[in-house]
Amino acid sequence: PEILQRAKEILNKLGFNYSEVKERGLVINNTTLTNIFKHLGLTSGAFNKRTPNSLLVSSNKMVYAFLRGYFSGDGCITSNGRSYLIEATTVSQQLANDLLFLLLKLGIVASCNLKAEWSGSTSYRVQIFGADNFKRFSPAGFIDRKRNLMIQEYLTKVAWTRSNTIPVNPKIESLLNEAFVSYSKNRTMDIGSFL
Repeated sequence: PEILQRAKEILNKLGFNYSEVKERGLVINNTTLTNIFKHLGLTSGAFNKRTPNSLLVSSNKMVYAFLRGYFSGDGCITSNGRSYLIEATTVSQQLANDLLFLLLKLGIVASCNLKAEWSGSTSYRVQIFGADNFKRFSPAGFIDRKRNLMIQEYLTKVAWTRSNTIPVNPKIESLLNEAFVSYSKNRTMDIGSFL
């Protein structure tokens, strides 16, 4: 309900007409909005989704606003009682890469896992773990209060934090060997000292 209310406020402010679908969604049929999306470089089709190029060089405030909208619509926060996970899913590999870039721009190290769907397609799950990353994600957060409270609950419970690690691929391994003459053959590296 909070997401629908916020969407209605924005659409009313912009003067766009919409119709509500059983309190679960909104339908917007508007040529002007379609032209704006095209101008931003957005194309139709779930597999073709990308972030607007301008967002990749926008202010952090704009990036937070975009992530808040995206994660509120296509994301979740879950807990197994011990650890928490923020996740957003897409079938567009390019959008998943764009989301990873935007998160990294804010100092948030996320991972992307693949999942085979019942339809035969592959979904890309952009996942955020760890207290430091949750703190950095908090300014974006979610539109709804419930999921933001889960972030705060996790941050008050956590007793220790783990450094972020990233997978070491052949290109990174080559750069590490150049920089440090000989780098151990680890599959991941701690990036805490680089941030």
